[in-house]
Amino acid sequence: MLSSGRLFLTLPPFFFVGTAVAHTIGKGIIHIDIVDNLVILSALGGAIIWNIATWYYGLPSSSSHALIGGLIGAAVSKAGTSTLVWSGITKTTVFIIVSLL
Repeated sequence: MLSSGRLFLTLPPFFFVGTAVAHTIGKGIIHIDIVDNLVILSALGGAIIWNIATWYYGLPSSSSHALIGGLIGAAVSKAGTSTLVWSGITKTTVFIIVSLL
C-alpha cells in the first residue's frame, strides 16, 4: 500500500503531462474497430511471454514497449497490416529511440 507521500508523487505527472500517451496507445497504434477480447488477450499474452523471456535471459526490456509490440502483433494477426496506424507507430518508435539517448 502506498503511503500518502508516495501516492502524491505518483499523481502529478498525470495532471501536468495529460493523457496524450494513453490516447496514442488507445487509438493511435491500431484501428480501434478491430479490437475485441481476443486481440486484447493476445496482446497481453505476447507481452507476458516477451517479458518472461527477457527476464529469464537477463535482458533489459520495457513492459510498455512489449505491450505495444503485442498489440501490433495481435492486430496484424487478426486483420493484416492495413489496421496499423503508421503515424502513431512512427511517433512511438521515435520516442523509444530518443529515450535511449
